Amino acid sequence: MCIPLVRNQILQRNVLAHKDKNHSSTAQETLLVGWDSEYDTEGGYFPISNQLYVLTDENEIFIENVGRKLSFQELIGSLRDKYPEYKSFTLVAHFSIAELQGISDAREKLFEGRFRIIGKNITGDFNLQIDGQDIHVQLIDTNLIFPKSLEAIGELLGLPKLDSDGHREAGRMLEWLKEDPEQFKRYALRDAEIAVKFYDRFRKICTKYGLKESMTIGGIYEKAIFKEIINGDYGALGYQKARKNVKGKYQGYKLDIPRDKQGFKDVYYGGRNETYLHGMFEEVSYLITIL
Repeated sequence: MCIPLVRNQILQRNVLAHKDKNHSSTAQETLLVGWDSEYDTEGGYFPISNQLYVLTDENEIFIENVGRKLSFQELIGSLRDKYPEYKSFTLVAHFSIAELQGISDAREKLFEGRFRIIGKNITGDFNLQIDGQDIHVQLIDTNLIFPKSLEAIGELLGLPKLDSDGHREAGRMLEWLKEDPEQFKRYALRDAEIAVKFYDRFRKICTKYGLKESMTIGGIYEKAIFKEIINGDYGALGYQKARKNVKGKYQGYKLDIPRDKQGFKDVYYGGRNETYLHGMFEEVSYLITIL
């Protein structure tokens, strides 16, 4: 699934343009919330619901919006109604572009805020006003941290994804909502619960090892590697210590990463394609491969 928001190049330029504009500090206490949405694909493609799972007190919020997109005002407003003391909310979704398809002002907030697109995953933050108060919203995509299915993440947590009894596979989610609304809600809210509990576990691991959080599994592995180097464990990892006599100052490390270093293979996510042309050409074609 793909939402025609903006081209990556335009968005990346927008990120730089808005980097230093008035954004609330993310250092303030934030409410951690899992976010998921459901769609019906039989006879069209339209939203059915948005569901939020608040980690702090395991509160569940189910918003039925059949055939209608929500705005971020409505989505975050439903949280503010229950948690008025918070002015910062962190939404955790798995493959966030699916959730953004059901938000009416997603494109507007992407341009206003600081966002990055990595593959088909979107992460970043923005501000909005609710009842005259500035609210900060951060979007986390766990697919960048663990690019597997929610089912696989649920198994990792010991929190299995619930069975849709074939409704999801058949695209008849609206039919299921009408027939058995309670079971539908349990199924939908479980996805939001898995996403936020996985991210919370990831944060705790980062804290335990003194690592700054990264938005990708590759980024966190890189930080872990460099931390081990700084602690003197560089030899076992295939790094060599190096000093350059630049005005008597210490220069740093020479990186000599073994090609068979399994960790880098395990966390690699992405792809590369190169095309070489030789000679005279009237037209140039571009081949882009995304893995």
